[in-house]
Amino acid sequence: MDKQACIQAQQRMILWAESLMTMDPSQWLKPIHPGKWSTGEIVTHLWYWDRFLLEKRLPYIQPGAKLHKSDNTEGINEHASRFARSGVTQEQIIRKFIQGRREIKGILSNIPGEDYRKSFFIGETSLTLSRYLKGLIKHDDHHREQVEQFIKKSIH
Repeated sequence: MDKQACIQAQQRMILWAESLMTMDPSQWLKPIHPGKWSTGEIVTHLWYWDRFLLEKRLPYIQPGAKLHKSDNTEGINEHASRFARSGVTQEQIIRKFIQGRREIKGILSNIPGEDYRKSFFIGETSLTLSRYLKGLIKHDDHHREQVEQFIKKSIH
Protein backbone atom coordinates (compact mmCIF):
# COMPACT_ATOMS: atom_id res chain seq x y z
CA MET A 1 0.00 0.00 0.00
CA ASP A 2 1.58 3.27 -1.07
CA LYS A 3 1.53 6.65 0.64
CA GLN A 4 -1.35 8.04 -1.43
CA ALA A 5 -3.55 5.00 -0.76
CA CYS A 6 -2.94 5.36 3.00
CA ILE A 7 -3.89 9.04 2.89
CA GLN A 8 -6.99 8.32 0.79
CA ALA A 9 -8.09 5.69 3.31
CA GLN A 10 -7.95 8.33 6.05
CA GLN A 11 -10.06 10.67 3.94
CA ARG A 12 -12.63 7.92 3.32
CA MET A 13 -12.98 7.45 7.07
CA ILE A 14 -13.42 11.20 7.57
CA LEU A 15 -16.22 11.25 4.99
CA TRP A 16 -17.80 8.18 6.55
CA ALA A 17 -17.72 9.77 10.00
CA GLU A 18 -19.28 12.95 8.62
CA SER A 19 -22.12 10.82 7.24
CA LEU A 20 -22.78 9.55 10.77
CA MET A 21 -23.79 13.07 11.85
CA THR A 22 -27.20 12.36 10.32
CA MET A 23 -27.61 9.01 12.06
CA ASP A 24 -30.72 8.79 14.19
CA PRO A 25 -29.51 9.63 17.73
CA SER A 26 -31.75 6.88 19.14
CA GLN A 27 -29.60 4.36 17.23
CA TRP A 28 -26.20 5.83 18.24
CA LEU A 29 -25.80 3.84 21.47
CA LYS A 30 -27.86 0.82 20.43
CA PRO A 31 -25.69 -2.33 20.12
CA ILE A 32 -25.11 -3.32 16.50
CA HIS A 33 -25.84 -6.95 17.55
CA PRO A 34 -26.76 -8.39 20.95
CA GLY A 35 -23.66 -8.30 23.16
CA LYS A 36 -21.74 -6.07 20.71
CA TRP A 37 -20.74 -2.43 20.80
CA SER A 38 -22.92 0.38 19.55
CA THR A 39 -21.99 2.72 16.69
CA GLY A 40 -21.01 5.32 19.30
CA GLU A 41 -18.71 2.84 21.03
CA ILE A 42 -17.18 1.75 17.72
CA VAL A 43 -16.42 5.32 16.62
CA THR A 44 -15.01 6.10 20.08
CA HIS A 45 -12.93 2.89 19.92
CA LEU A 46 -11.47 4.03 16.58
CA TRP A 47 -10.82 7.51 17.98
CA TYR A 48 -9.04 6.12 21.08
CA TRP A 49 -6.80 3.98 18.88
CA ASP A 50 -6.16 7.02 16.68
CA ARG A 51 -4.96 8.84 19.79
CA PHE A 52 -2.67 5.90 20.54
CA LEU A 53 -1.34 6.10 16.98
CA LEU A 54 -0.78 9.86 17.27
CA GLU A 55 0.84 9.72 20.72
CA LYS A 56 2.65 6.37 20.87
CA ARG A 57 3.37 5.31 17.30
CA LEU A 58 3.68 7.96 14.59
CA PRO A 59 6.16 10.18 16.49
CA TYR A 60 8.47 7.18 16.96
CA ILE A 61 8.15 5.22 13.72
CA GLN A 62 11.49 5.71 12.06
CA PRO A 63 13.48 3.26 9.95
CA GLY A 64 15.02 0.74 12.36
CA ALA A 65 13.06 1.98 15.40
CA LYS A 66 12.22 -0.54 18.12
CA LEU A 67 8.83 0.21 19.68
CA HIS A 68 7.17 -1.53 22.61
CA LYS A 69 4.15 -3.70 21.97
CA SER A 70 0.95 -2.35 23.54
CA ASP A 71 -0.16 -4.55 26.41
CA ASN A 72 -3.23 -2.48 27.30
CA THR A 73 -5.55 -3.30 24.40
CA GLU A 74 -8.49 -4.29 26.59
CA GLY A 75 -7.97 -1.27 28.86
CA ILE A 76 -8.06 1.13 25.92
CA ASN A 77 -11.17 -0.56 24.52
CA GLU A 78 -12.93 -0.47 27.91
CA HIS A 79 -12.12 3.24 28.39
CA ALA A 80 -13.47 3.97 24.91
CA SER A 81 -16.72 2.14 25.61
CA ARG A 82 -17.20 3.95 28.92
CA PHE A 83 -16.45 7.33 27.35
CA ALA A 84 -19.00 6.73 24.58
CA ARG A 85 -21.65 6.15 27.25
CA SER A 86 -20.54 8.99 29.55
CA GLY A 87 -23.01 11.55 28.21
CA VAL A 88 -20.78 12.96 25.48
CA THR A 89 -22.84 13.69 22.40
CA GLN A 90 -22.82 11.91 19.06
CA GLU A 91 -21.62 15.12 17.40
CA GLN A 92 -18.78 15.59 19.92
CA ILE A 93 -17.47 12.06 19.39
CA ILE A 94 -17.69 12.34 15.61
CA ARG A 95 -15.90 15.70 15.65
CA LYS A 96 -13.11 14.29 17.86
CA PHE A 97 -12.72 11.34 15.52
CA ILE A 98 -12.59 13.59 12.43
CA GLN A 99 -10.06 15.92 14.07
CA GLY A 100 -7.83 12.93 14.89
CA ARG A 101 -8.06 11.57 11.35
CA ARG A 102 -7.16 14.96 9.93
CA GLU A 103 -4.08 15.01 12.18
CA ILE A 104 -3.10 11.51 11.04
CA LYS A 105 -3.65 12.47 7.41
CA GLY A 106 -1.42 15.53 7.83
CA ILE A 107 1.36 13.53 9.46
CA LEU A 108 1.19 10.82 6.79
CA SER A 109 1.35 13.49 4.09
CA ASN A 110 4.63 14.76 5.52
CA ILE A 111 6.36 11.37 5.66
CA PRO A 112 8.49 10.75 2.56
CA GLY A 113 7.05 8.04 0.32
CA GLU A 114 10.20 5.92 0.51
CA ASP A 115 9.87 5.77 4.33
CA TYR A 116 6.64 3.82 3.93
CA ARG A 117 8.77 0.83 2.83
CA LYS A 118 11.50 1.02 5.50
CA SER A 119 11.46 -1.46 8.39
CA PHE A 120 10.92 -0.82 12.08
CA PHE A 121 9.92 -3.13 14.96
CA ILE A 122 7.01 -3.42 17.34
CA GLY A 123 8.22 -5.88 19.92
CA GLU A 124 9.90 -8.62 17.89
CA THR A 125 7.76 -8.04 14.81
CA SER A 126 9.38 -6.34 11.82
CA LEU A 127 7.01 -4.03 9.94
CA THR A 128 7.01 -1.25 7.41
CA LEU A 129 4.83 1.82 7.80
CA SER A 130 2.92 0.65 4.73
CA ARG A 131 2.21 -2.77 6.23
CA TYR A 132 1.34 -1.32 9.63
CA LEU A 133 -1.12 1.17 8.12
CA LYS A 134 -2.62 -1.54 5.91
CA GLY A 135 -3.52 -3.46 9.08
CA LEU A 136 -5.10 -0.35 10.62
CA ILE A 137 -7.07 0.33 7.45
CA LYS A 138 -8.33 -3.26 7.46
CA HIS A 139 -9.45 -2.71 11.08
CA ASP A 140 -11.22 0.52 10.04
CA ASP A 141 -12.97 -1.25 7.17
CA HIS A 142 -14.14 -4.06 9.46
CA HIS A 143 -15.79 -1.64 11.88
CA ARG A 144 -17.15 0.64 9.14
CA GLU A 145 -18.82 -2.34 7.47
CA GLN A 146 -20.33 -3.45 10.81
CA VAL A 147 -21.86 -0.01 11.32
CA GLU A 148 -23.09 0.23 7.73
CA GLN A 149 -24.83 -3.16 8.04
CA PHE A 150 -26.45 -2.03 11.30
CA ILE A 151 -27.67 1.20 9.71
CA LYS A 152 -29.12 -0.70 6.73
CA LYS A 153 -30.97 -3.07 9.08
CA SER A 154 -32.25 -0.12 11.16
CA ILE A 155 -33.73 1.61 8.12
CA HIS A 156 -35.70 -1.45 6.95
